[in-house]
Amino acid sequence: MAVARRWESRDVSIVMPKAEMWRMFQRALTFDVTGGGRFDARSNIVLLWSSSAVQAEGGDPIGAFSIAWGIPTDQQATIERIEWDQEAGGSEAEVLRAIDVLKGQG
Repeated sequence: MAVARRWESRDVSIVMPKAEMWRMFQRALTFDVTGGGRFDARSNIVLLWSSSAVQAEGGDPIGAFSIAWGIPTDQQATIERIEWDQEAGGSEAEVLRAIDVLKGQG
């Protein structure tokens, strides 16, 4: 019987203009895991993968961050939580670096 791994997590409050978050989200879609990237963007979460599906079959999600659109104001969005799977090679630092990369700072 497989035992579910427990991800580490931390609540954060990274607030930015909604337009900037949307650009980050679009970059995550551009670098999607199925197209050779390491991201899997959903409506309010972006997963970071260990490898792209093109590079290696069976890669694992190693981190994620959750987005609250329209929080704290209609014109803003907030990254509310970051998560990582240490057993799969993820770390808090790697998720924060992925956020910076998607912001165009990495």
